[in-house]
Amino acid sequence: MTFQKIIDKCRALSVFEERTAQDNFAEFVFLVKDQDEWNTLFQEIFGSAVKPAGTRPSPEDLEAAKDFGGIYPDQTLFKQEYEEFSVLAMIWPWQDCAHSTVKLGIIKKPL
Repeated sequence: MTFQKIIDKCRALSVFEERTAQDNFAEFVFLVKDQDEWNTLFQEIFGSAVKPAGTRPSPEDLEAAKDFGGIYPDQTLFKQEYEEFSVLAMIWPWQDCAHSTVKLGIIKKPL
C-alpha cells in the first residue's frame, strides 16, 4: 500500500483536524471516542502494534520514532517494513483525554 493510500484511508475516518499531509509525513487529530476505528485501520494496514500503549519502547522503537518526536509508554507505535523504507503510525493521546494525534512517517533505510 502506498503512503498516499494510507493518508486517504485516514481521511475517510472521523478526523478532528488534518494538520499536514506531505509525501513522507502526515499528522491528524481525532477524538478518543473514535479510537477503535483508527486502531482497526492501522491493524489492517500494519498488523498488531509493535509498541502498544502502556508498554516501554524498545531501543529499536526509540530509534525509529526519533525523527517524529519520539515514542513514550502511553503512546502506540505501528510499523511496516519494506525493502527500502519503513512506514510508521504513532498514536499520541492528549492530556485532555479527549483527543489523540496520529503521526505517519516514512523512514528510508540506509543503502
